Amino acid sequence: MSGCGAPSHRRLQWAVFLYLIGPAIAVAHWTRPEDIVVGLATDAQLRDRVGVVSVEQQAELPRLLVIKVRRDRWQSLTPAQRKQLAEEWWENWRHNVPEGIVAVLDASSEQSVVNFDGVGQARLVTDTTMPTPSQ
Repeated sequence: MSGCGAPSHRRLQWAVFLYLIGPAIAVAHWTRPEDIVVGLATDAQLRDRVGVVSVEQQAELPRLLVIKVRRDRWQSLTPAQRKQLAEEWWENWRHNVPEGIVAVLDASSEQSVVNFDGVGQARLVTDTTMPTPSQ
């Protein structure tokens, strides 16, 4: 009978261990906001393929990440690619910055090219709703 309780006891030990180590694992996957900014800003493929012009964490509102893109390059991606990319940016920022906000703007007009809902689902702003720089 003494051996019957051993597996249950071991499971309890593992559960306690995982409960205690869980926050440490989560912190290990945390990326500093400034590293995210530098990573996005210096990614040559992002600049060339997507047209990322600048990436900034706003000093007056540190939870805000502003990504400016060239409209022609941004629009050359399929809608599915733009949506996926925007949602990945939002998810990464929110994971590392509590209540983080991401704005993806057209670099020339500074108009939003993506709107996010409360759970990070991206809604692309269409060409027809985006004013040209001369408007």
